[in-house]
Amino acid sequence: MTRRISTDSATLLAGATALALSACMPRPQPAPLEPMGLLPGLVTKAQPEWIPFQVAAGAPLPADPREVRLGEPRAVDVGGEARRVVWSPDGQSLVVEVKRSDEPCEAAWQVPLGGEAARRISGPGTRARVGAFVGAERIVIGEAPCSEPIATAKWTILEVDTSANRRRAISRSDDELVGLTSDGAFTYFTSRNAARKYKLARVPLAGGIPIDIGEACQPLDGPSVSSNDKMVFGCGDKDRAAQVRIGTSEGGVSTGWSSGGSNDVDAVLSADGATVAFASTRAKRQSNAMEGAFQIYAGRASSMELHGTPAERVTFAGDNNRAPALGPNGRIAYLSDRAAPGGPLGVVVARFDAP
Repeated sequence: MTRRISTDSATLLAGATALALSACMPRPQPAPLEPMGLLPGLVTKAQPEWIPFQVAAGAPLPADPREVRLGEPRAVDVGGEARRVVWSPDGQSLVVEVKRSDEPCEAAWQVPLGGEAARRISGPGTRARVGAFVGAERIVIGEAPCSEPIATAKWTILEVDTSANRRRAISRSDDELVGLTSDGAFTYFTSRNAARKYKLARVPLAGGIPIDIGEACQPLDGPSVSSNDKMVFGCGDKDRAAQVRIGTSEGGVSTGWSSGGSNDVDAVLSADGATVAFASTRAKRQSNAMEGAFQIYAGRASSMELHGTPAERVTFAGDNNRAPALGPNGRIAYLSDRAAPGGPLGVVVARFDAP
């Protein structure tokens, strides 16, 4: 009996010692989990989340219940009358073509959405056209001397590094620069000569001689190009009503997309080419299609291959909404007078649920 108790005690003592030693030893770290385990398809199909702007980024605007695709609209102060807006790739700032009262010409300003001060990125004494980002902190813009008449100004297309304030000339144009964009390999731009003839051209981002890829139409909007080589722009018809046209970056243009009798302008594509947004007078048609208030419309770019495919109205608040820009994480920015109806256009940012 005594011998068995002694043996059991020894066994318990050994077990306790082993347990104590194991508690003192470092534990192996578990292998990191794969996102969503064995469901990678759900990872790639997940919808981006809306990241709210800080209060410093702008003042909240009253929601309009008719704007079912917009949420949390905010008015962002850009210091003057906005002409065009572009999102940074990370969605943390906007680059705005804006005319300030203390400057003789429109300039390009980078406006952080976190409340930091805006920075001018176009050169002093120049007028600017805002293009498109070609990297995290590199953007293509156009500049011309502010002292020259706009119809005869000599334009320079530049790549600007916004973080280091470095500038590099890509190309030059003797004609007025109407609008420009880039897909990261080429810069595409619309120009208009003194005889008011329009053309669409492109130049390698590395620099070179521009190549014409489209003939004139009246008026020809600045282009927008996506990562899959789709391109859209507004093109006037014989009745002076502009149509949205879709084509390729090589210059091929399909049938225009228009409801007829309206002016469809400021067309822009999402980065993946799936969604197109534009401004139109179709909500309030006038005897002259070039007149009337503009509202923002959007639709699936694939449906634009068919003439007359309807688009969905996005904006209702404000008398004049123009120049939409589709940003990352389900966002939209556009120019609007909704904060001051009838006044100069400011910038509105909002959550956007694409059709």
